[in-house]
Amino acid sequence: MNRQETMKIKVGSIYIGGDAPVSIQSMTNTDTRDVEKTVQQIQELKEIGCELVRVAVPDMEAAEALKQIKERISLPLIADIHFNYKYALKAMENGVDKVRINPGNIGSRERVREVARAAEEFKVPIRIGVNAGSLEKQLMDKYGGPTAEAMVESAVNQARMLEEFNFNQIIISLKAAEVTKMIRAYELISEETSYPLHLGVTEAGTAIRAAAKSGVGIGYLLLRGIGDTLRVSITGSPLKEILAGREILRSAGVREIGPEIISCPTCGRCEIDLISLAEKVEKELETFPYPLKVAIMGCVVNGPGEAREADIGVAGGRGAGVIFKKGKVLKKVEEDKLLEELMKEINSLVDEGIDHPNTVSNKERPGSPGEIRSRTIAIIPAFNEGKTIGNVVSVLKGVPLIDDIIVVSDGSTDSTAEVAKELGVKVIEFVENRGKGGAMRAGLDCTVADVILFLDADLLGLTTSHVYDLVQPVLKGEAEMTVGIFGKGRVATDLAQKVAPYLSGQRAVRRSLLENISGMDMARFGVEVALTRHIEDSGIKVKEVILEDMSHVIKEEKLGVIKGLAARAKMYWEIVMFLVKKEYN
Repeated sequence: MNRQETMKIKVGSIYIGGDAPVSIQSMTNTDTRDVEKTVQQIQELKEIGCELVRVAVPDMEAAEALKQIKERISLPLIADIHFNYKYALKAMENGVDKVRINPGNIGSRERVREVARAAEEFKVPIRIGVNAGSLEKQLMDKYGGPTAEAMVESAVNQARMLEEFNFNQIIISLKAAEVTKMIRAYELISEETSYPLHLGVTEAGTAIRAAAKSGVGIGYLLLRGIGDTLRVSITGSPLKEILAGREILRSAGVREIGPEIISCPTCGRCEIDLISLAEKVEKELETFPYPLKVAIMGCVVNGPGEAREADIGVAGGRGAGVIFKKGKVLKKVEEDKLLEELMKEINSLVDEGIDHPNTVSNKERPGSPGEIRSRTIAIIPAFNEGKTIGNVVSVLKGVPLIDDIIVVSDGSTDSTAEVAKELGVKVIEFVENRGKGGAMRAGLDCTVADVILFLDADLLGLTTSHVYDLVQPVLKGEAEMTVGIFGKGRVATDLAQKVAPYLSGQRAVRRSLLENISGMDMARFGVEVALTRHIEDSGIKVKEVILEDMSHVIKEEKLGVIKGLAARAKMYWEIVMFLVKKEYN
């Protein structure tokens, strides 16, 4: 299965289309005007894996509430607009990351022009959301009803109109309640345009019906390589939409996110309460973000075999069960203790230092039922970065690959430590500045993780895609270290890093490579040079990663021109002195 190539469009902190992972989104069912309840539901959605969230904007009061909602969440926020284009304008003014408009009811060409103008001004992409149930009358008359062809023409007409207004940051959806119609519409539009496609079956029904219809429709398209983001529409709690979306992506072999639970359908041979056990395990693992294959089997026919193929599992017997881990029998447990003991063993995959499990997708490594992923920690050395540290940490918290985050406040006198603490990450505080090398060493000494991601605290434009691009080559064994190079950011920083990539503070590296760097805590600003020199001397494979649309706050902006230039000169001096010392030794 080869995914069809589409444009890569930035939505808040993530990308949709191109080589970005197929993302999962949902829509709140709270009253958007009730900020507290809406924010609470968004946080619940995020905890179980939602990556973008849409809210209804039925009136101007709801549009005004978006500003407060946006300030309190880290997920990209999408405004769902029908009928009144002014709500879209206010939503963008209040900071949303994307707007969805419906061609069938948004209004005249001039209104669309106004929306496009605002979207360009605020750098907000537009989703053209076509629904079979609300097509334009002229298209209904032309095609004799809401056919797939009518839906495609509606979307194409709207896209062309936006293009005429010099706007092309467009995502398209073509939703119908009839699965075959929805499939046909997406097949047709994928031949017409390279815009990213948002997949979904609308008005799909309650949980079982919606999961079945969405699994068939969305799953079929994903297997054909069509689709860049999805929503499973369910009548009921939106939390179920995320769980269903994860299962569809996993079943289609597109992404490995969250645990996979295998359980038998039960029969007369089952001698434990398997249904209750499977439901409890599923509930316990709802927010577990790491790929993990868990088998809950009820008898001795297929139970032991399936459990042995899983990362961890249970095979039931008479009033008891046997727990397996990676093909080995660990213990026999009485039925009333099975859940407790199983969860202990699942958590031990982290606590023992074996780290979080990772089931590699079939397209990456055929026949691997359960690989173990290295534990990954992000370390952020920070000196007076209170204005930017929050954005960096928030992006990292949205990446399941990152198991923990450590912020080292290196003699900061501003709000750096307080901001990081409020975001719930580990903070190391030094009264006096030890230099970047000392801060990095302090963070390193607080973890036994196998892969370390170092990021600067003053980054601008950091996204989850950047984090994946830095970490995944190391996790997959493609490189022992990655070095991030700014691209399409600021001319000065882009050029500096291309000329001297070893100055980059953005890199992922195997811990084993760091253990042998003597005097790392004394390198101060020369620490990046020390790292790169050590790698070069060892003949280790390094991969440069272009971090598009990313930069950082330069010293002249932080400290003023005179102090900034002095600080920059000091940094370069320390780098030069380290190089001289290295050559001399």
